[in-house]
Amino acid sequence: MPRSLPSGLDLEKTGFQRSFGRSYPRLVPIIPDLKHKRATLRLMKELRSEKVHKRIRFSTTNVRLRFNQHKLMLTELAKIYKVKVKNGQILKINKSHISQRSWMSKMSSGSSNYNPRSHTITLTGKFSMITSLHEFGHARGFDEVDAVIWSTNLFKRIFPKSFEKLGEHGHTLSTVKKSKKY
Repeated sequence: MPRSLPSGLDLEKTGFQRSFGRSYPRLVPIIPDLKHKRATLRLMKELRSEKVHKRIRFSTTNVRLRFNQHKLMLTELAKIYKVKVKNGQILKINKSHISQRSWMSKMSSGSSNYNPRSHTITLTGKFSMITSLHEFGHARGFDEVDAVIWSTNLFKRIFPKSFEKLGEHGHTLSTVKKSKKY
């Protein structure tokens, strides 16, 4: 029997969580009272001050910079939630080939994934904060619904201005062009 949407600290337990095996939600569930660990909020605010969520121009140096920032974030989150090691495997963070086209695309991080067998997060395309958080949710054991809830609501809380610029596409978010007002 599917459980109701979480509230409070339901998604903030430490260690690996039980997956309820649910597939993608139809929409992005926003839960204003969803709580997050203080250490998580502190880390995300530090990243906000470093403008990790802002788009930067394509170069191999910038790709390396963004990857290292996301890798640091994911490594620190693994410590906070005590999911650094699973079945003897240390959480690994990899990136696939990043092209200028995928870097500039509005929806190019969707092939990022978490592989539970090797306990590895692979980031593809541009490095999206929401996508990195979503895949980390899977590393914690979340199914699609909980990963979407946790990552989206955390992003909205820390980056409200950037969140307002996003448009919903089913269970995902992407940048949308604002229409000019005449």
